[in-house]
Amino acid sequence: MLVERESAISQFDLCVEKLASGTGHVALISGEAGIGKTTFLEQMRRSYQARARFYWSGCGPLLTPRPFRPVHDIVAELSTVLLELLENGASTTSIYSSFYQALESSNEPIVLVFEDVHWTDHATLDLFKFLVRRIAFVECLLIISYRDDEVGETHPFRTVLDVLPSAHTSRIPNEPWLSNINN
Repeated sequence: MLVERESAISQFDLCVEKLASGTGHVALISGEAGIGKTTFLEQMRRSYQARARFYWSGCGPLLTPRPFRPVHDIVAELSTVLLELLENGASTTSIYSSFYQALESSNEPIVLVFEDVHWTDHATLDLFKFLVRRIAFVECLLIISYRDDEVGETHPFRTVLDVLPSAHTSRIPNEPWLSNINN
């Protein structure tokens, strides 16, 4: 059970309702390191996995990140066509289109979870920019978690935050627990 996360759970419930109505949505899960973003997302997966297909990936603090690194984690399950494009070094335009087509042709709602995006590569950030501008037209909840205290004004992830469609985006901060503040 999640303690003192009622607001975040309520906001996430609204995102799932939008997905259930056939409208795609972006959920930004933010907070400092160790605040419980992953625990929150794992609980939400357990609560909603019967209502949508979950794909889960994460980014790491690599000095030389591989292009589309977090996409490689989920691509084998999502689309064999996309997998082939990635393995053969296809153009980014082909990869973006194939990724979107995989979402568009799904027979069930999709939840894509990308954790620790503050560490991701530029190719994946560009894919996010492509997807968020089209998210309303697919049954997909795109969840992006990141450390907001590491994303300054010049951080590359800012380019994604700047193009998010406000009507199809929810910002769900993970705040410090009140019991921790009082100690």
